[in-house]
Amino acid sequence: MTLQIVFIRHGIAEAGSSGQGDFERRLTKKGTQKLQDTLPFLLPLLHEDREILIWSSPLVRARETAAIAAEIFRVEEIEFYDFIGEGHFNEFWNAVGNLSPSVERTILVVGHEPTMSYWSQALCGVFLPFKKGAAASFVYRAGGPETAELQWFLQPEGMEMLSTKTNSSKILGDISDTLLRHLHQVVLERDNFLEEPANPETAHQLRVSIRKLRSLLFFLKPFQKDKQNASMQGNLKKLVTEFSYLRELDVLSEACNTFSKEHREAMAVDSAIFGVLREGRALEAQRVISTVSTADCVDSLYDIEVEMKKALWKKSIDENESVVMRINDRFADLFDTYKRSAAAVDYNNAAAAHALRIEAKKLRYVLLGLEPLMEGKFGIVGTELKEAHDKLGQFCDARRNKYILQNFDSKDLPEKAHLELRALIDYQNSIVNSRLDQLKR
Repeated sequence: MTLQIVFIRHGIAEAGSSGQGDFERRLTKKGTQKLQDTLPFLLPLLHEDREILIWSSPLVRARETAAIAAEIFRVEEIEFYDFIGEGHFNEFWNAVGNLSPSVERTILVVGHEPTMSYWSQALCGVFLPFKKGAAASFVYRAGGPETAELQWFLQPEGMEMLSTKTNSSKILGDISDTLLRHLHQVVLERDNFLEEPANPETAHQLRVSIRKLRSLLFFLKPFQKDKQNASMQGNLKKLVTEFSYLRELDVLSEACNTFSKEHREAMAVDSAIFGVLREGRALEAQRVISTVSTADCVDSLYDIEVEMKKALWKKSIDENESVVMRINDRFADLFDTYKRSAAAVDYNNAAAAHALRIEAKKLRYVLLGLEPLMEGKFGIVGTELKEAHDKLGQFCDARRNKYILQNFDSKDLPEKAHLELRALIDYQNSIVNSRLDQLKR
């Protein structure tokens, strides 16, 4: 037989000087409310899938406490024993011994002080000082009563702290589910790409899905075990890096299409440059396919899922404040850092501008992923980050387009294509200069 025995002292009651006898003293309004607020947080601490019994002292304040517990723990019947009110431990232990040894149970014993303290000492050798509404749990398996093991002891204020931790645990569980959903989206987009590798949109959506997941992991790093976070980030970085040049070629192709439609006199729609781009993209797509379709890639995604399901959150995350507060504070700090970077960045420095673009993109993806936890505090920030992301994206893409096109000069192109190439480069340069003026304002 394995029993969980939980001692609960009655809640705050009327004072002995209230004119009533000790037996008739009732819970105060505050005592009732506090029990209703704190006892629910004991639910996760009770053994699941067990019959719960409630044994109570017959004194009114204990009966009322037992009734509140019965409602919270969904127990239909309360058993009242004089030996609890009178503090007779041997009679209590005889009642425990009369229970069927084939059924595992949890017994909630609602009583008084100093009875609860002395009975705790009889079970585990420790005299526990029960405040009104306090609770302690013991596990008993066999032998004498002194062989019981103390599981936990909580004063009412400790139960109130559990409220934050219980909510935090739920929120962390929700965050873990969010990470898994993003990972499953990565897997889906990978499959879509392998089915349609010639479609630029499939490569783009896969890359975006990876970046969204990496942004969330970056943001959550202080809350997770370092090695776990680094392992997941490492696997995802390898995968997204494989698509970098393919995406750049797709962005450049789109820019060339737009230019040829808007400036037909400068670039023909059948320009030889498009042939070079198609050939380069086909070769790059084939290289990417050969990498992301390997067993190693599949295994790395599986490893990430395993790590996510472990949910190794740091124990310190909710010791002093809720997870929501920590998340909001971290986002506010990162956004302040981004604003300082944006104010100080030298946009003529390509690497610095690109780094700022990544910062804006990360924060935007974090906001999209964890928006329910932000409590609406950063709504306008999302708009600002999107605008910055778009402007920096156009600026950085034009710069990169210009760089790639300059390398085309060495290719075997007809004279007309070289003229078109110069026009393309000049156009991309005009975009860079235009966006540079906007960003500096």
